[in-house]
Amino acid sequence: MTTLISFAPVADEKSGYVVAPDGEEKSRCSLRLAALLGRVTLVLLFSVSAHASKNALAPAQPTLERLGLDPLLYSIVAATPMLGAIIFPTAWGAAYADYEKAVLVAVPVGEFVGQALIALGLWLFEAQALSEFWAGTSLVVGLLVFSAFHGGAHVVQCTVLSRVLPYGETTGFLATIGFTKFIIVVVNFVVPPVLQVYGILGVQLALLVPGIISVVAGCWLAGLADTFVVPHRRSFSFYDDAVVEEEDQAYCNPCISARSIFRGAEVIWLISFWRALVMGTLQSFRTVQNGLVAEYFASPVQAGDVVGWTQTIALCTSPVLVVIADYAGRRVLIVLTSCLAAIGGLIFTLSPIVPEPVFIGALLSVAFASIVIPVLALSLVRRNSFRALGWSFGLLESLFSLAQVVFTVMVGALREAGGYAYAMDFNCTCLCLGAATSVVLALWVKDVEESER
Repeated sequence: MTTLISFAPVADEKSGYVVAPDGEEKSRCSLRLAALLGRVTLVLLFSVSAHASKNALAPAQPTLERLGLDPLLYSIVAATPMLGAIIFPTAWGAAYADYEKAVLVAVPVGEFVGQALIALGLWLFEAQALSEFWAGTSLVVGLLVFSAFHGGAHVVQCTVLSRVLPYGETTGFLATIGFTKFIIVVVNFVVPPVLQVYGILGVQLALLVPGIISVVAGCWLAGLADTFVVPHRRSFSFYDDAVVEEEDQAYCNPCISARSIFRGAEVIWLISFWRALVMGTLQSFRTVQNGLVAEYFASPVQAGDVVGWTQTIALCTSPVLVVIADYAGRRVLIVLTSCLAAIGGLIFTLSPIVPEPVFIGALLSVAFASIVIPVLALSLVRRNSFRALGWSFGLLESLFSLAQVVFTVMVGALREAGGYAYAMDFNCTCLCLGAATSVVLALWVKDVEESER
């Protein structure tokens, strides 16, 4: 069996990369707990602009459509910022390897510039200070700039988190997902009242605040890059002659199990497909979630409160993930969370007639799954890929973004054709396929904690 080595700063003479054995070298980590927590906090703040901007449109959906924005156009607007995340994640990951400090500064600054140009375009439209051509140009350029730099935010965050943490990366990813959910909660509480009082321009101006926070965090991290615990270039696995010979013989064995074959890049493709199918559906659902809830409760502000509270409850229960993972393993969680999402999707197809507690329970199941599934996917990468870290994270992000864009536009088209009923039927179908895929993945994937339990 291939032996996987956990992170700590020890150099390998042959490869020139940095690896370390479990346990015995962890004591070499010289960073104090306070300094480590400070760096993790900066990593979390690095992507606050990307997450706030990405999730700000959903709470505004009911109001925008009441103002005349049709469902298909709304879905296209919601999908536009994600286009760059299809193409750019792997490119940003490769650039990070050679230009770490520049990328840490460029990504948040580029997002901020894009947001500022969007705000300028909206102001020009409202004030009619210049022709609509210049206002439209500012909006389009702003969206393109933001999309390009937004495509690197998550990949860079994952990579720098691996640089900062010598071990305990699963907990780190849980923190990033939890912080993302916290941002969604804040956005759901803040955006509806701001939109009612100040309009869409007020919302866009408010988004400049997290933009500034991300710029400060990126610059700070760039200044600390030389002091990160884990050196930038590193390896994830060690092979000795016996191990290689054993694997070569295994590959020639016609009776070999599927899990033994899918140990390289193939399993990363499978993880990426599963994550893209389930999370792409859940993210596309999020763009219309407030509208669906508002239709059920008949109030956009109440809908924002309900979504916010369900996200809060899911966020508070997410530490259970660590306990379940320690005792039951990641494979069980892969299937469990996928089935929870599928059950929630099935309930949403019946939303007009289901009781309120059942409807809120579906919101909770979807919210919990949307926290756990990204953590599982990210934490499985290290043990299931022999490719570079940036490439693996880039593949996950690119496929997820592609699915998110396609599903978001399809949900808009289906809503225009048959309302929420058609859209929820589509979401339910995708989530059921995701649940079926999770069973295959659970049988083939190498558990992230297999060698540590």
